[in-house]
Amino acid sequence: MPRSRLLGGARRLLTVVGVIALFLVGFGVGLVGHLNTDAGRRVTAAVLGQALVDLFQGEVRIGSLTRVSAREVVAEDIVVRDPEGRVVLKVSRLTAQADVTDIVTRILRGDEKLTIVIDRVRLEHAEAEVVPGLDGLPTIAHAFTPRPSPPSATTAPERYIRVWIPTIEVGSVFGRGRLEGSPVLEAEVKRARATLLATPKGAAIDIARLSLLARGLGGADAKGVASLHIRAPGAVWGSFDGYMGEVQFGSVVRWEKEALD
Repeated sequence: MPRSRLLGGARRLLTVVGVIALFLVGFGVGLVGHLNTDAGRRVTAAVLGQALVDLFQGEVRIGSLTRVSAREVVAEDIVVRDPEGRVVLKVSRLTAQADVTDIVTRILRGDEKLTIVIDRVRLEHAEAEVVPGLDGLPTIAHAFTPRPSPPSATTAPERYIRVWIPTIEVGSVFGRGRLEGSPVLEAEVKRARATLLATPKGAAIDIARLSLLARGLGGADAKGVASLHIRAPGAVWGSFDGYMGEVQFGSVVRWEKEALD
């Protein structure tokens, strides 16, 4: 696949957790304390779900919010559908921790440059279905593509907003699907830790270590420890140490400026 497609798909897939966490934290602030009840959490989940529907081309539904506080928001049973209505992602439980009051105060203050820090995001278990779209990208990337903004009569200056998540923890993720011309692949990722920095100029994603089991690669299972680093725009590099079938091997791959090492 062309490098631009790979980069575009990777950026969108790996920022899904950060985007959902950001909105969970943002909408939680007005409901802290007096709405941390069963009824209040149901209303919050409905409002948040509609906001995500209005934002993305796909559909994001939150089954329930189990906790809303000034420091933490916990959501369960998150389901994502692509623009054609197919379920492409299920998340059992997502926890986002941040100083909600400070974030919203600075947003409302209208700072020209704003850094939103989400201290910690925890993803317990997720299942993803990779369905190739007509453009070659997985449709899960289409699901998280923002809807076009309606034209505005006034031109307001754009704010420089950065989102920094220093700790992203993933318990387990199971994915199944295929890309252009590939057989059906299955992969299971466990115990992954990542960081995410997103700015108007690009994104930096670092997954320092993860446990990977992949099936469907050359007729043998690949099992071992991997890492992945993405600079978009920029280089993509990663490593894998483990086994392909019964053969032990290690590899380091780097793609930069259309060159593969």
